[in-house]
Amino acid sequence: MIQDYRIHINYTFQAVTLYCEYKSALGQKIKHQITVSEVMFNKGFSLIGDMLDKHTGAFDFIEDGVEFLVDYGGPDYQPVVNILVVKGEEVASLAIPEDECRAFLATLNL
Repeated sequence: MIQDYRIHINYTFQAVTLYCEYKSALGQKIKHQITVSEVMFNKGFSLIGDMLDKHTGAFDFIEDGVEFLVDYGGPDYQPVVNILVVKGEEVASLAIPEDECRAFLATLNL
């Protein structure tokens, strides 16, 4: 179970980095981040909002050679949005519990 979840976003010149950190069920601190263009970030999180509203399971898209893959699922008590970003040989991922993802989406003007 994911505990003490925090999301931080950093905008730089035409790029967005999303950081998340949380504690695992075993008490380990876990940190992940993804960096994508602002256009990809806005499109991805807009689609994530639609996905959560419709309770659908997954989507992906590619822009400028970067692949953005999302799936949604997990245990009923804490469903999770998993995001995977693939840039050539580089892979970055993060997981956001549904409740935290909805709260985060509410702060964005998408």
